[in-house]
Amino acid sequence: MIRIAVCDDNPNERSEVEAQAKSYFDAGSQAYELDLYESALDLLANDKAYDLYLLDVLMPGCDGVSAAKAIREKDQNAIIVFITSNLDSAVEGYRVEASGFLLKPLTAESFVDTMDRLAKRGLIGTIPTLSVVSKHTPLGIPLSQIVMLESDLHQVYIYTIGETVTVNQRLSKLEEQIADYPEFLRCHQSFLVNLNYVDDILEGSFMLKDSAGVSNPLVPISRSRYKYCKMEFYQYRLNRLR
Repeated sequence: MIRIAVCDDNPNERSEVEAQAKSYFDAGSQAYELDLYESALDLLANDKAYDLYLLDVLMPGCDGVSAAKAIREKDQNAIIVFITSNLDSAVEGYRVEASGFLLKPLTAESFVDTMDRLAKRGLIGTIPTLSVVSKHTPLGIPLSQIVMLESDLHQVYIYTIGETVTVNQRLSKLEEQIADYPEFLRCHQSFLVNLNYVDDILEGSFMLKDSAGVSNPLVPISRSRYKYCKMEFYQYRLNRLR
């Protein structure tokens, strides 16, 4: 289990960081524990150790860099990521061995990219990937970045945050790779969707969140699968709230 601390004095921005962290680690089916702090003083007073610290830089009383220095005195292995509106604090950040910086306003793409980079370095555990071959090149696509897969004739289009990858592989074979991840649901003969990017279910389709970044936010649900998909969607949402 990865232990995560989110510290930001702004309640809206703190909630946004929390939402991005939950979305990322839920998508990777990785067990985690997440605590929220509205000040660095509260974080340090708790004296609880975390694996990952997501720290706002500018906070009253004690800023993020000062908090990071105190954390470093006790834990040289903790992963510290600063959240800032500019990179003027980068020099100070590197002095406390910060592992990354996230610029405000926070976006899903920047958060996922930063976490995936840390995961690839082995800092926050392994990241589940979908193994494919595109243009004769083997690729490992992080599952957390996959919005949906669409089959068309002999090709599958894998829609991810930021780009679409085309592969000459059968959708059923790709589905086998992610069968153990409940966020992926086969909703149509030609479509497989990541429920973490679904905002709502309509009559005959899933409505994707704006963060999915696709041109058409509607993912078809076949008539024969609608009842099952509706049940799975609400069950998955309920499980995430527990």
